[in-house]
Amino acid sequence: MHFVYYMLFGVLEIYALFALMFKTFRFPYFEYIKEITVIAFVVTFLSYLIRVYFDIFQVYDILAHMILYILFFRYIFKIKYWRAIIISFTYYGYIVLVVLVFMFFTSTNIITKEVLEQPNGYSAYIVQFTSASIAFLISYIVYRMNSGFSFISVPPHDFMMKNKIKKHDLVVIFSVIFVAIIAFLTLFSIFRDTTFISVPIMIITYIVLVFLAYRRDMTL
Repeated sequence: MHFVYYMLFGVLEIYALFALMFKTFRFPYFEYIKEITVIAFVVTFLSYLIRVYFDIFQVYDILAHMILYILFFRYIFKIKYWRAIIISFTYYGYIVLVVLVFMFFTSTNIITKEVLEQPNGYSAYIVQFTSASIAFLISYIVYRMNSGFSFISVPPHDFMMKNKIKKHDLVVIFSVIFVAIIAFLTLFSIFRDTTFISVPIMIITYIVLVFLAYRRDMTL
């Protein structure tokens, strides 16, 4: 039964994550719902194998997600690699959201820190459901406010057209890589030592990344 729950909440999370990604960059969400559904089931099943069946350290599962999302954006949604990397920064925003939800629930004793060792437990499902609900809400607000970034065109992209990467794009790409390193170091400290000392750094770097993306949008 835990496998069913794991798949259910995992798929829900990925639906929410892609809603956040697509609405952040003003892409049509429901137009790609079939592709997102396939991705959601594939990624969730692979996550179950990594986290539960093989019992591999959970941070490696998150790293696998990151690589898979970039590949999916490239080969399913037909988005150029460097643009897929930029879009992926939304995933780090979702990681920040999950960490904040986890910190709130543990500080209020709704769940315990043992949830880090039980990725298929009911406490984990509470964190997943709450994070996904908030992500859906943020996506809806971004959509209703007609907000989000527009410096990446709606897919599919024309791969025959060679576009030179602009200086502003390079800044954002390197910032995404830097934030990724900070995010993974933070997750290592949380999963290994159950310490949140680096969480403020992760939040600040992500805010800076959003600001850089906003500046890139203003150069259009």
